[in-house]
Parts: sequence; structure tokens; C-alpha cells
Amino acid sequence: MAFANGMLARVVVIPSWFPNSVQPLNGSFVLEQVRALAATSQHIEWHVIAADGPEEWLSLRRPIASLRSFVRSWLHGVDGVVERDGRVLIHRVHAVCGSRNLGLLGYRPYKSIIARSLKQIEQSFGAIDLIHVHGCYPAGLVVESLRPGCPWVITEHQGPFPFAEFRCADGSLWPELRTVFQGASAVIAVSRRHAADIERFTSVVATTIPNMCDERVFKPRHIRVPGPFTFLTVASLVEGKGVDVLLLAIAEFRSHGLIARFRIVGTGPLADQLRRQSQLLGIDDVVEWCGALPRDALPEVLRSADAFVLPSRYESFGVAYIEAMASGIPIIATRCGGPEDIVRADSGVLIPVDDHHALAVAMGKMIDTPYDAESIRRDFVDRFATQAVCHQIMALYESVSPRPFP
Repeated sequence: MAFANGMLARVVVIPSWFPNSVQPLNGSFVLEQVRALAATSQHIEWHVIAADGPEEWLSLRRPIASLRSFVRSWLHGVDGVVERDGRVLIHRVHAVCGSRNLGLLGYRPYKSIIARSLKQIEQSFGAIDLIHVHGCYPAGLVVESLRPGCPWVITEHQGPFPFAEFRCADGSLWPELRTVFQGASAVIAVSRRHAADIERFTSVVATTIPNMCDERVFKPRHIRVPGPFTFLTVASLVEGKGVDVLLLAIAEFRSHGLIARFRIVGTGPLADQLRRQSQLLGIDDVVEWCGALPRDALPEVLRSADAFVLPSRYESFGVAYIEAMASGIPIIATRCGGPEDIVRADSGVLIPVDDHHALAVAMGKMIDTPYDAESIRRDFVDRFATQAVCHQIMALYESVSPRPFP
């Protein structure tokens, strides 16, 4: 993407979440997408405005900490460092945010810092040609209210859309957030179900572009490690991921005399409760709780598994599923949104949500079903590898830009 006069295009990405020292996995998919776009588009200058993570959000439950965050943001909001990540310039800013109920202390301090950061980029580097926002709140709300003088697109990720905290008493979307989607030059949803949800609440037709996974990082193994068949789950231990359903299915699976090993990677507010459930079901001897692992450890963990299982109650997309596909292992998922766009007959099985019996049956069949790792990998490369997805994003950028492209 370069303009016909040979000048570089300048794109600024403004995510609602982004990795930081406290939460290195927060919004990691945004960083990975920008890196991939930068690697495939040599004629674009890439900038990211990376605000502090949720630990800096204002809350009436933490008045002293919130006041300190507010003062820090006001005095030093745009004093953060500019990091170079390959061909991407990351502008670290101290921007605090809160809920709409906080009035002037809601998103307005965040808006002020983002506006100042955009101005600094223009003064130091030149005019901005396109802004790509991730998440309607707070980043989308801020950019829409700033009325930038360039096209801007938004990729929404939340699911189910919209979160309860963004709904009015009658169940509709906040009017301010509906305006965000209606004001954007283009809206990206990450699955067809997600796009349908966005259209239902905003009357905006979204373009479906899936999330991506780096095919250079996630690769199939060449030789199977001897041992029992291993099912892997990678997820935050929250209600929406359905790990409680998985544990019930494991108990039923074992009751039929079937043998397998189950590794669960991740942590979350339900960690203790789920471990107690595992103990009560008598399946502790076949379930390994791995806790949170560094992201760079995940490719090897996936390569050591024989299948991936995650019975989520809702997924707007589900990056974990395509990481499994990139690793050449079959998937068991639910018909909960995103997985319906991912899983095909030659790469896995889809089952109903909250059906532990169907899950137990699917796991039993998967042990005896030969899946072709290379076929699964090829399907991944065709649909979810960086080149395939970057091509779709760049085409969308070009469709909303008023300037000519070669």
C-alpha cells in the first residue's frame, strides 16, 4: 500500500488493549496482526498508540488509586517512550479510562491523551492516512468523537456482542457506541455470527475478516511422541470457555473405559472451583492443570498434543482453534459463533453448546479417527495464515482511502 506518487502511507493503530509489562498477553493478537501487516507491506509507516492496560482504568471502588492514575495521565500522558518493534513504532502513553457512569472521568481523559498523541505523530512524522481501531470502547468511541480527517476502520472483537455493560436497560447498545460503528469508514467483524450480531445492534453491515496466526511460529510436529492420546485445552478459566462442561465429559469418557490424558493451560477466576470439580469427579489422575504459560511456550505445547478441545459457550472468533490447526492437530469445538467459520469435517468436530455427553462421544471418536496433519495445516494456511488475512485487510484499507493506489 503506497500512494501513486511514491510516498509512504502512514497508518496508526489504536487498540483498546495492548501488551504491557503488567499484562504481556493483553491484546497480543493486535500486536501480532500489526507485525504481520508491517512485514507484508513495505510501503507503509506503522504506528501504534498503546495506552496503559486495564490496571489503569478508573473505578469508584479504588478512589485513591484512580486519582493517582488520573493525575499521572494528566501530567505525563504523552511522555511515554516510543519503542521500535521491527518496522512498527509503538507510542506508549499513560491514558486512563472509566465507565460512562463516571461522567467527565469516563473516557474523556483517555480521549485527551489519544488526541495529543495523534497530534505528536503528525508533527513528528507527517499526515496520518488511515486509523485502524480495535474495540469500540474506549478506542472506537474516542476516535469517532475526534472526527479524524482521514478514513478510519474498526475491528470489533467482543463477544457475545455487545457485552452487558454496554447495553441500555432495554437491551439495546449504548447510543454512543452505535454512533461509533455508523461513523467508521468500514467495520470488521471476525466471524459471520459476529457480523450478524453487530448488524443487529448497529444496523451496520460489517466485513468479515478472520483473526490470523503466525504460520512461522505454530507448526506441526513430524513424529508423534509415544504415550497416551493427549487432548489439550488452552483458555482463560472463565464461565464462557465451558471448561466445567469439559470436566463432566472427561468423567463420562472415563466411565466407558477410554484412556487419554487431558492438559489444561490457562488461569482465571474459576481456577480453584474447576480444580475442586475435577477432584469431586475423580478425574484428577488424568487431568493436568498447567496454569498460565508464556506465549512463546505455547507452540511446543500444541505440538505435543494429539487434539485440541474447547467447548466454549460463545466465541466471536477463537484464535486458539486456528493455532491448533496451524499445528496440524484436529479440533473439537462448539457451535457458538467463531468456530463455525473455522472447523471443517477434515479438521475436527462441532458439537452443541453445553452438551457434555456429545463432547464425551466426540472425544471417543476422535481417538479412533485418523486426521491428516498436513491437510489441516493446508486449510489453515489458505484461510488464516498471515498472508491470507493481511491481503484482506489491505484490500479493505484501499477501498476506504480517497487517494489513488498503484
